[in-house]
Amino acid sequence: MDTDQKKDTPRTTVLLDVEGPEETSAWMRTNMDSLRACARWAEHGSGVSADLLEASLHTARRLGDTGLEAWVRHLLGLVLLDAGDLAGADREFVASLALAEAEGDDRARAASLEARGVVAQRDRRDQEALDLFDLVEPLRNPDGRPGGTAVLDLLRGRSLVTLGRFDHALERLDTALMVFAAPPVDEVNLARVRLERGRALNGKRRGGEARGELELSLAGFEARGHTVQMARVREALAGVTQLAGERNWRDHLVEAERLYREIGSETEARRIRSFLP
Repeated sequence: MDTDQKKDTPRTTVLLDVEGPEETSAWMRTNMDSLRACARWAEHGSGVSADLLEASLHTARRLGDTGLEAWVRHLLGLVLLDAGDLAGADREFVASLALAEAEGDDRARAASLEARGVVAQRDRRDQEALDLFDLVEPLRNPDGRPGGTAVLDLLRGRSLVTLGRFDHALERLDTALMVFAAPPVDEVNLARVRLERGRALNGKRRGGEARGELELSLAGFEARGHTVQMARVREALAGVTQLAGERNWRDHLVEAERLYREIGSETEARRIRSFLP
């Protein structure tokens, strides 16, 4: 999680103990706006109150509201994913998927399947991730949610790049690029697409184009203080400059290592140091 994003986390009021239907209903009325805010922030990788989500899960069970429970478990999964607990996140997404299927809620099913794909992607099981993303597509309405479809194209493109299927990746990423670049521009997702396009172009040995995409990506993340993504772009730039025979390629890795240390991601920082002399 980016440290600069934590300070902007929405404030919440949590009633942890509710007694009877009246208090349960009051809790729901009081906290529903905060839950919706948590959902929006979780989608962008920001901090979410674990206490609020645990209280929400308790309330959903008390109400017997499986639809709400599915949503809350999905948010819990996002929190665990953000914390790097892939196994815990996947358990919550499996549970939210089962509840969504019981409710017949295609939108919730799509969200849970996509999240399970992200877990697989983070765990370097990219073919499994692609298989899960394939299950998402028929549950989505591309006319109703073009942004959601574009995110799916971005995620697929990321796994396709990792698998070395660069042409197919660029097809997906170009489609996503058009959506995110259209007004109102989605600057963060546009920067994410440019990062993956840079990786794909570098894989095709089109170094000049790759560098251009990565520099635009870096500028987009720097403008919004997205530290983790800045570090990842620096890693990709190190690969581009090394292939080009430039002597300063290590400088990008040094900066990536510094950025990871800045946010307390020592595991990633150690990984980067292993590449440095």
